[in-house]
Amino acid sequence: MGARVRPSQVIVPVLLAAVIALAALSYFATRANIMVGPQFAVPGATKSGDAFTVTWRTGTEIAVVASFEPSRAVRVRAVTLDGLDPKDAFVASSEYGFWDGRTPLPSFTSEADPLPPAFDPRPFRGAFLTPAHSRVFVRLIVQAISDAKAIEVITGLRVDAESWGWAHTTLIPFQQPIKLEKPR
Repeated sequence: MGARVRPSQVIVPVLLAAVIALAALSYFATRANIMVGPQFAVPGATKSGDAFTVTWRTGTEIAVVASFEPSRAVRVRAVTLDGLDPKDAFVASSEYGFWDGRTPLPSFTSEADPLPPAFDPRPFRGAFLTPAHSRVFVRLIVQAISDAKAIEVITGLRVDAESWGWAHTTLIPFQQPIKLEKPR
């Protein structure tokens, strides 16, 4: 004779699977997509083929200016550089601002060039809120704490954001990576 199946042995797993499916659906339906925006020349770097190159010595500074655009309103919790070795460099300062699309995009010529006043630049300390489809610009000053031991490549930005309570990290690849070369 067959064993009798209790209703709870069927209902509980089905309900658990339904809850997991709804959570996954909720995550993907409310998650913000973060798209790449314009990237700028890295002041102090030379253009070499399809990348920017910098000879990376102790004390060297570069400014990385890039942008992104979220598809939904998000709380940006962190912006980091992908490929930066913390033994060789750190982000000494950072600021962010918003571009309205009407003013001309800036041209950066040195590490000291701040974001233009039209971007309403602010120091990046902690998290900040950004509306949907806003053009967010970040300027990160990267400072060398030791000479590069090998060629390192900064490939893009990692944006850690939160939308509708869901946290996620998006890699925004640079169109032209930044190569930190060891001194000769």
